[in-house]
Amino acid sequence: MKAAVFRKTEDGRWLPSTKEIPIPEPNDGELLMKVESCGICQTDLTVSLGRFRDPRYIPEEVILGHEFWGEVVEIKGRVNERRESLGMEPLEVGDLVVADPNIVCLHGEARSWRREGGTCYFCSQFISALCERVQHIGVHFNGGFAQYCKLPAEQAVKLPSRDKEFWKKRGYFVEPLACILWGAERLQPEPGMSVAIMGAGPIGSLFARLMRLYMPSKLIIIDVDDGRLNTARKLQIGDEYVNSRTEGEEKIKEITDGEGVECVIETAGAPQALGFGIKIAKKGGKILVFGVSPMGAMGEVEPFEIYEKQLDIKGACIYSTTPPHKPKPIHYFFKKSIELLSKELVKADDLVLSEEHIHPPEEIEEAFNQIRNKVGLKHIVNCWK
Repeated sequence: MKAAVFRKTEDGRWLPSTKEIPIPEPNDGELLMKVESCGICQTDLTVSLGRFRDPRYIPEEVILGHEFWGEVVEIKGRVNERRESLGMEPLEVGDLVVADPNIVCLHGEARSWRREGGTCYFCSQFISALCERVQHIGVHFNGGFAQYCKLPAEQAVKLPSRDKEFWKKRGYFVEPLACILWGAERLQPEPGMSVAIMGAGPIGSLFARLMRLYMPSKLIIIDVDDGRLNTARKLQIGDEYVNSRTEGEEKIKEITDGEGVECVIETAGAPQALGFGIKIAKKGGKILVFGVSPMGAMGEVEPFEIYEKQLDIKGACIYSTTPPHKPKPIHYFFKKSIELLSKELVKADDLVLSEEHIHPPEEIEEAFNQIRNKVGLKHIVNCWK
């Protein structure tokens, strides 16, 4: 099969090359997926640069990609027995599934894929977003930048139809939208609140689309790049568009009648963004830190402003596999994501702006460069192209 294999270099990076390698053989309790396509996430760029939060357990050769979906082509042994024990629906060859890439303590026998056994404290409390032993398909195990990928039984979430034409523009958004739903769970926005999204990239745009369901009084899109803001305007992502570099907080005050924003969602991953979010937040407001800033990067904030405004600031990383503090249902936020996309309650099919942003594996380095240079919005890898 064809795959983009990332190999560790002497300077601690992982660089890709396209190779023909054997199709993986599933073991008992595993399935083989024919990967239809895989989204490129900022995490893939972070791993490639050697800046992932704990690179010690990343193999010297690995296939990246964790936002992928495809067709079940082989089921080995006790797959459905294991799924039934977790309350999951059975699978058949020909079903379409999306990969849940996060292997946590809570996930039954998939634990055998991890470096340590047992259940950590947070998984015992059913908050697996904080799992202390989490490992990721597409980082620690081969992922979706390939024509085929094998998965533990628990890590495949069934899509509600076998309509490839429908899911080919949506399947790779299931995982990022599940992360966004976890962020919304942490933020707890209320209908009618004003909302500001900091960062008009693919994640900020998708988060804004979800926030539409909360009927915000104002939905403000903030970025430092006019090109990104113009794209968001064309796609009707928000109600108002603000360049924080040239217009700043005065424009936000004008839009909000001097009050500030009730819910500020930082998706830019820029260290300085939190300080700006604090300045534009309304007294008693909420701030969600959702963007992934570089590890060790520092940004300036004014603690007095947090104190005086009595702001509620939270972070959100990946997602819990179950509702908070509840043992079931498993893949709760994944299933919510699938439901919203399948009913088109959250629109995502227009966030890949051009067929040119769907790349064969030979173009992955070029795709990474385009993402760094903010060319387009969402970029996809299709190893069958």
